Amino acid sequence: MQLVLICVTFHVYIDSYKLIDHYWNMHMIKNLLKNTFKFDKQWWVGSVLFILISVFIFFGLHPHYRFVGIIVMLIACSLLFLRSIWPWITCLVFLAFTAFLWILGPSGYKFASLIPLLVIILIISICYLKNPIKRLIILAVSVFSLILSIIEIPIVLSSKNDAKPEMKYIIVLGAAVYGKEPSISLRNRMDAAISYLRKNPDTKAIVSGGQGKGEDISEAECMYQYMIHKGIEKDRIIIEDKSTSTMENLAYSKNYLNEKYAEEIIGIVSSSYHLYRAKYMAESIGLNVCGIPCEDGYPIYMIGMYIREGFAAIKLWSIGTFERDSCIASANMMIR
Repeated sequence: MQLVLICVTFHVYIDSYKLIDHYWNMHMIKNLLKNTFKFDKQWWVGSVLFILISVFIFFGLHPHYRFVGIIVMLIACSLLFLRSIWPWITCLVFLAFTAFLWILGPSGYKFASLIPLLVIILIISICYLKNPIKRLIILAVSVFSLILSIIEIPIVLSSKNDAKPEMKYIIVLGAAVYGKEPSISLRNRMDAAISYLRKNPDTKAIVSGGQGKGEDISEAECMYQYMIHKGIEKDRIIIEDKSTSTMENLAYSKNYLNEKYAEEIIGIVSSSYHLYRAKYMAESIGLNVCGIPCEDGYPIYMIGMYIREGFAAIKLWSIGTFERDSCIASANMMIR
């Protein structure tokens, strides 16, 4: 019986080998495998590019949006086998991701959508345009990126924590409130302020922010309730709930400072990307300040916010004086 089984198994093996050998020698199968697993420069570049993009999207997005990372990873795998049309499919993937960030994401994600948009422009320029136009577009994108990178230098340098211990006052800058619930940015700012207040029991906090669209309560009131719930004493929190911009936050908050402390160092609590503008504005109205950055958010969100701050810095340098004078005048009228 065992001998029969051995003979049958050997016979099946021989037949299988002949069958595989027959199909292996067929040109269609051979060419398909050859083209599919051709590990050339394009294959490796495509592999590395899409693995990096997929991982960055998956780990860089809010958990609610992680399905986008899975979709991009699946598309990335298929792109490695579609060699003739891969640039166009790549552009469509990036275009869909751009639309996703712009339409569904918060403000930080909107500005992050500029990155895949630039990638689309570069891919089309490199693959399909004639040399003079290609060089012009690549030059324009390069100059734009260089200028934005230079603008980002002071923003990044100002993002570090240079807080002094035992300051008499800190000003907590507001951020979005959804109904009565704080946004992630606002929660992170409040947590940073609470941490400083616990370490410095004599410090008082001015929570600053008015009520915007879609907010059932003011940002200042939201911060007040949150900090009380976390154990901060009521008499250590001062509410400034009339401001609608960063400049107003600072100008209106200045009214609450005791005159004898107005010349001392004041802490500004905000997101790391926001501290450059906040410090610049505070110093322009005569405050001596240092920065207390809060915990950062998701990577793509933070990239988008740093890009946004670059444009905001340009606006500040160009028309910031007019906004400052207007806010100071409004703050003086509030005193009267």
